[in-house]
Amino acid sequence: MYIPLYDAPWLPPAQYCVRPLELFFENVEYDGKIVPRFVKIIDEEIIAILMTSKSDS
Repeated sequence: MYIPLYDAPWLPPAQYCVRPLELFFENVEYDGKIVPRFVKIIDEEIIAILMTSKSDS
């Protein structure tokens, strides 16, 4: 379960989203590099910025 920080036409308005467990641990290609699909954000300042931008949308 996670809180999406993006809007998409296929995504219904929701506070939380759910994905299969395998998707959380898979790698994806981003800017030509292989990176984890999800990374836990632990920096309090970044979390505050993201939560503010989410509430503004």
